Amino acid sequence: MNITLDNILNLYQSCKLEDISKINKQILIAQYAQCKQISDLNKEIKQSNAVSIQILENQLKEAKHKETLKYYKSLAYNMDEALSLILSEKDPALQIFLVDLYLKAISFNTQEAKDNLEDIPDKIFCAKIETKISLIENQTKNNRVLYINSSFHKLLYHKDDYYKKIKNISNWKLENNKKRQLLKTNIKPYNNIYRGCLTIILSALFIFALLFMLFAIIAEPKDWVIGLLSCFIFLIMPTGIPLFFIMRKEYKWRKNYTNYIGELKLTEQNLDNALKSINQQETEMLNHPYLKAQKDLSLSTPHWQEKTNSIYAYIPNNDNR
Repeated sequence: MNITLDNILNLYQSCKLEDISKINKQILIAQYAQCKQISDLNKEIKQSNAVSIQILENQLKEAKHKETLKYYKSLAYNMDEALSLILSEKDPALQIFLVDLYLKAISFNTQEAKDNLEDIPDKIFCAKIETKISLIENQTKNNRVLYINSSFHKLLYHKDDYYKKIKNISNWKLENNKKRQLLKTNIKPYNNIYRGCLTIILSALFIFALLFMLFAIIAEPKDWVIGLLSCFIFLIMPTGIPLFFIMRKEYKWRKNYTNYIGELKLTEQNLDNALKSINQQETEMLNHPYLKAQKDLSLSTPHWQEKTNSIYAYIPNNDNR
């Protein structure tokens, strides 16, 4: 997985001590899974009798214990290397930045390694690391004023605000797109191309009935009353009455359709205005103090990202598991 500066800042700015302990346990579990000896012993336990099972379980515990000691020895060594990188930094502002970013994790991991290691030389080694931690804490106290006025402090100070605004902008964009999609899929029956076909057919039949009635009167001038009555009963009424109700319904539909189109245009206009506002905020984010601090640091202290990533490589985390 690619390691970015933002990932490092997010991880260690919000890092809790119990999370560090959980990460160490997860790494140990992963190591057990990768250890061929432990894997082979687990397979043999499944195939053995009761006495052999006890022997193999003891061997398994011993193998796991060795792996645990091996891991914590490696952990202590890595913490020492990470701390040495911080101590070797000559820029006081960058040094305090690294202390604020990593010292809590280094201190906790060192204590955890010390508690789990058994050999005296290993415990002495961890005690030396703790001495270095105390040394660097005292060393950085005098330079806190310089650090507060630096771009490093601004970087961490504005980080949460930057990511909060970026997240809000992303959510607003997503919500805007959802509303636009809803407008496209929820047009109701107003865009139905077959609407009005029945009205046209009935209107044509009604006109045809009127013409036929007129033709009947002209053709049979003596019996025009009977012809008129017959046309009215058999032609005009079957087409005229349904046509009346359909026309009435069509009138209401047209009225609702006009209102709906007005609301649709207003909603689209509101969404366009909201999108313009979102895009404007997104443009303004390019001048956010967090990004400005990153640019300033890249000019004044070019090696700060490389130093930060180098120390990060020694700290246990889920990505390095």
